[in-house]
Amino acid sequence: LYTMANSIKKNRSVLIPAKPLYRDFIFITDAVDAILKAVKFRTRNIERFNISNSQRVNFASLVGWLKHIISFQISVVKKGDPPPLYSTFADTSRAAKFLDFRPRVTFSKGLSETMASYGLLDRDSK
Repeated sequence: LYTMANSIKKNRSVLIPAKPLYRDFIFITDAVDAILKAVKFRTRNIERFNISNSQRVNFASLVGWLKHIISFQISVVKKGDPPPLYSTFADTSRAAKFLDFRPRVTFSKGLSETMASYGLLDRDSK
C-alpha cells in the first residue's frame, strides 16, 4: 500500500500486474494487538501464529476500493507478471484458538485509514 499511495500522490496512477495478484492484509492496530497477545502467551515451545484479516484481496479489486474512496481520478496501468508468490492467504485459526485473536478493523476501514494517513482523503470521509 505504501508504494501505491506514493504513486497515487505523485502521478495519480497505480501500477498492478497484468495477471491476478492476491494478498491478505492486516491493519496496524490489529497487528499490534496480535503481537501483544503473543508476547503474553506462555508455552515451553516456540510457537508461530499467522495474523491477517482473513480476506484474500485481488489487486484489481483493491484498485476498485481505492477509486471508490479517493475523490480524484486514478489511472491504472496493468503491466508485467505477478511475482512468483502470486497469492498469500494466512490461516489464522491458531491465533484465534490460542491467542483469542480476531481482527477488529475491516479491510475497507483499514484501507480508508491508511489512505487518509497519506493525505489522500479526509479521515471523516467514506
